[in-house]
Amino acid sequence: MGSRSGRACEISTFINSWALAQPHRPQLQVLTWTEERSWTITDATFLAEWQASQPRPQSPPTTASAAEQAKSEAIYPPDRKAYDAFNYAAAIRSGDLLFVSGQLGNRPDGSPEPDYSKQVAIAFENLAEVLKAAGCTFADIIDVTTFHTDPAKQIEAFSAVREKVLGGPPYTNWTAVGVTWLSGFDVEIKVIARIPKAA
Repeated sequence: MGSRSGRACEISTFINSWALAQPHRPQLQVLTWTEERSWTITDATFLAEWQASQPRPQSPPTTASAAEQAKSEAIYPPDRKAYDAFNYAAAIRSGDLLFVSGQLGNRPDGSPEPDYSKQVAIAFENLAEVLKAAGCTFADIIDVTTFHTDPAKQIEAFSAVREKVLGGPPYTNWTAVGVTWLSGFDVEIKVIARIPKAA
């Protein structure tokens, strides 16, 4: 109600000023406050002049950078056969973020590397290739999610490779998830990275 009253005072002040400039129309009542609590304008000339005097809301500017932020782009490393075969992107670039699909530790023929530590290392190598395709490195990773078929037995070996590859503090986020199936693989790594401005 207070804001209504303040608005009424503002309008009344304008009315007084406007009326003083209209000596030929001294008895003109230009608006009334109705029982429905709304202003009823009874003079079109006054309405036009009053509206013209009010500040206009400014729309936020539309910039090319804002438009670019709304776009998504599929990212692929040079060897994209596996992604094409299963119809998915290696990563999606959205604004300044890169969402990388899960990476596996496969041998050249696509089969799982049987040695667990080597499988983890290859998965990180494949991850590095996807990051590079988007102009990123391991240093740009902000979130890591890993999937393990036997976490209790695997986590120590995985952590050793992870720390060797990603280094020490400051650490990224990391969520480790135990699963029952990874298509014959023992580990899968997916990440979110922030793309450098120059990329």
